[in-house]
Amino acid sequence: LIKNLEVYLGIKINLLQGAENSSEDPFDHFLQMYGGFLPSSNARWCTKKLKLDPFENYVGTDPVVSYVGIRGDEEREGYISTKKNIQSIFPFRKNIWSKDVVTKMLSNQNMEQLLTMSKNIDFGQNQEKTFQTISRKVNPSFTLDQKLNILLDSNVKAFKDGKVHRESNEVFWRKDGSSFPVEYVSTPIWDDGELVGAVVSFRDISARVALEAELIESKDRERILQSDLQHVSRVSAMGEVASAMAHELNQPLTAVMNYVQASRRLLSSETETATEKSTEKALGYMEKAVEQAARAGGIIRGLRKFVEKEDTERSFENINEIIEEAITLVLPGGQSNSIKFATKLSPDLPEILVHKVRLQQVIVNLVRNALEALEGRDDPQMYVKTHWRGDTFVEVCVCDNGPGLPSKVVQKLFQSFITTKPNGMGVGLSICKTIIEEHGGEIEAVDNKHGGTTFCFTLPITSQPETHTRMETDNA
Repeated sequence: LIKNLEVYLGIKINLLQGAENSSEDPFDHFLQMYGGFLPSSNARWCTKKLKLDPFENYVGTDPVVSYVGIRGDEEREGYISTKKNIQSIFPFRKNIWSKDVVTKMLSNQNMEQLLTMSKNIDFGQNQEKTFQTISRKVNPSFTLDQKLNILLDSNVKAFKDGKVHRESNEVFWRKDGSSFPVEYVSTPIWDDGELVGAVVSFRDISARVALEAELIESKDRERILQSDLQHVSRVSAMGEVASAMAHELNQPLTAVMNYVQASRRLLSSETETATEKSTEKALGYMEKAVEQAARAGGIIRGLRKFVEKEDTERSFENINEIIEEAITLVLPGGQSNSIKFATKLSPDLPEILVHKVRLQQVIVNLVRNALEALEGRDDPQMYVKTHWRGDTFVEVCVCDNGPGLPSKVVQKLFQSFITTKPNGMGVGLSICKTIIEEHGGEIEAVDNKHGGTTFCFTLPITSQPETHTRMETDNA
């Protein structure tokens, strides 16, 4: 009966008869006898789990009070319970691998197929032997320690602190030597407050990684196209102001020619006295000719820098100087014959980290738009203003007294292909918005109270080696 009961329960059952005329408690005696080490060749400590039930036994015809003691090997029970619990989730369509406190390992079919192992992991198989098999079949060049690090790192953490661990940047190897990205979650297994194992759920994320790589490549292509579009826009802008640029270049070049001709006439004098005076005068003319040539060279250099594909590196620049250079490109000489133009540039602004040419492109675009809006006005006026915006931003505004913006385009003014010009493409303001947002700022357009439009954009002040102190100035 006892043997059958042991087989049925899967645990040791010990029949303990009470000792006659003994003061020793049968419960304590049972614990002392059987509650510590198991009687096996590989003795190991097991938790003392005991249940005693009294019953009457007979020795001959005399009744004797006895106890049935059921002592369970919790280590084995825990493994059986853990195994059953894990097996219950194995049919799920996930790649599942588990390990318990006595290094027994289980895996479901999906996990085996994921690594192309086919029955390499069996219930109760030794951990080291299993991973030697995996390592040998997956990639012979991998050592056992390397493979353990790949598959067990998250799992070991779960054993150490009993917390859930997630890993989303791991690589597994298949039998044929190919690799694939995985993510997994390691969850500890608890039994009556005791950490008894962990379950790791894996997922092949090859499709997601491929999609992310494609998205990154797409964004790279978009950046290249955006840069090309900005370049074309700058070239187009210079084409539209070519006549003004030609006029601006003509002035210093004409002056150079006049000074050189005057010097030649003076130096061709025949008398000695005249030659001395002429030489002194000619030197003065030559100096002026050099100044005018330098002026023309500066205009050409500025134009070339503006239209060429710029370097992507940012640098700390003075925003007021950037504006003045940009205005020179649009309004050669800094003025227009018919438009009252002014600048109100705050002198206390710090240098800011920017793409200089791209920022000039924004200013050129906004100033050109204002000039076009002022065509045909009786008293056209425009100014460009810089000032502080709070304590962390610089603001640049371009203001005109033109007709203002049509109400139907105000909300979508910075969208691509939206324009108020009969022959416009509608990409200029969209490019401006992109450039300003790349710098961490914002751009907006508002109608002025007394007519016209003001475009303003902000740029963040970035820390730099030099410390700039804001001075209170009148920005009105």
